[in-house]
Amino acid sequence: MKVSIITILDNTNFGTYLQALATGKVIERLGYKVEIIRYTRPFMTTYGRLKYMLRDRGVLSVLRNGWKIPRTKKLRERDYAFLSKHVAVTEEYVGYESLQANPPLADVYLVGSDQVWNSIYNKGIDRSFYLEYAPKGKKRISYASSIGMDYIPEHEISETKMLLKKFDGITVREKAAKNLLARYGIKSEVVLDPTLLLDTNEWSDILGKDAISFNEKYLLIYSVERKEQNRLIEYYARKIAKERNLKIFQVSYSGTALKLSCTDKFFGNAMPDVFLSLMKNASFVVVSSFHGTAFSVNFNKEFLTISANRFNSRVENLLNVTNLNDRMVGDKECDLQSIKKIDYVDVNSRMKKAREKSVSILKNMLKQ
Repeated sequence: MKVSIITILDNTNFGTYLQALATGKVIERLGYKVEIIRYTRPFMTTYGRLKYMLRDRGVLSVLRNGWKIPRTKKLRERDYAFLSKHVAVTEEYVGYESLQANPPLADVYLVGSDQVWNSIYNKGIDRSFYLEYAPKGKKRISYASSIGMDYIPEHEISETKMLLKKFDGITVREKAAKNLLARYGIKSEVVLDPTLLLDTNEWSDILGKDAISFNEKYLLIYSVERKEQNRLIEYYARKIAKERNLKIFQVSYSGTALKLSCTDKFFGNAMPDVFLSLMKNASFVVVSSFHGTAFSVNFNKEFLTISANRFNSRVENLLNVTNLNDRMVGDKECDLQSIKKIDYVDVNSRMKKAREKSVSILKNMLKQ
């Protein structure tokens, strides 16, 4: 039995490729052959990005920032090469029509994770993420798909309902998505993000010979934010590094524009294997993202998640599951001495139960 997976893969960040890899690995572990579709949304091609940059920001923006597009394309090629080392990946498909004309052959078609059903993010309903290209009679399921919006636009409700009612099983990433779909009579279950379905040993095995070792003890920063949130990250990174006599390393899928002033060593335009290696070997981690938090837990790290006046339901859900709510801070008032060392015996036990539940749901959808 073969499973074909489609997800958002035309972004350049760690979570994009690691969640796709994790989904594929877990399904392979369940005894299926897996192939991930290399799908590019039309507006993410070189032409598409230039077109929307010109339309939304004007000629000056194209002149100032257009040079970044080829660089991003090169980074994306390297990310695909990383992904292809671990799971099978198809040739590139650009837009729904290309998939409809020549769909990959499989027994089961799966969409997820990421914000695949966010029509603002996707510039309208992208039928590729609703598996409309799947041959008639083939099973269609979703794993940890996200809507990422508080509501479905009025003019999209009818089509969205029609598309989702063709699915044989639907799971979502957030409770908010489950509640939103329920309004329209569509049943779903909430499951873990794919990256959390693999434990410390499994991620270490994926790294294998590509693992990088570091001679210094360090605190790792991984931030996807700017300005105020990063100032808070710098504040805690400096404080913790000084108390623990650690160097400060920073990893980013972007360039030096995101480098923080407190950083001793910056790993810019990094590949997922560099991110994983830095996470695995860090003495402490300070992050501002869901996947930063997820991999801190995966690798059993002492960490802080900075949430400067922002509500992040995915992070809060994970910290609730692991009973690590005190690891999220949003101001400079946190007393670090009052935070207890993480009991990873308890955390890993909680995560094991949550993993088993999510994998069981996925297994049942695949074999229905």
